[in-house]
Amino acid sequence: MVSDALRPDSVILVLDSSGSMNEEIGTSDDRTRPIELVYDAVDLLVGGLESDTRVGVVAYANNARTVDRPAAVGRYYDDLIRRIQRDVRPNGSTNIAAGLVNGYRMAESEAAARRNVLVL
Repeated sequence: MVSDALRPDSVILVLDSSGSMNEEIGTSDDRTRPIELVYDAVDLLVGGLESDTRVGVVAYANNARTVDRPAAVGRYYDDLIRRIQRDVRPNGSTNIAAGLVNGYRMAESEAAARRNVLVL
């Protein structure tokens, strides 16, 4: 749940989709892949937002790319979660700089429309 003290109009998610996100982690009895944790975290975060909060998604590996332009989450919550799980697949190297540049550009566009923006 996003804190009551922080009510963003827009949330921009910058997700690591590099190959290392597909490597198993954890103990022998409880193993998972980091990308699965990302999917779960996004689902929890987006599910806790107000329906009119806009969410945009950028993924990065070798390069950064827009997964989804910002839109009100209430209208497309299920589609957003499915799109992330389908399109944010681990491969390549970790070009975090490109991801952050694209994420902040998306945030600047939202801020130019006088929206309070949170980049995660």
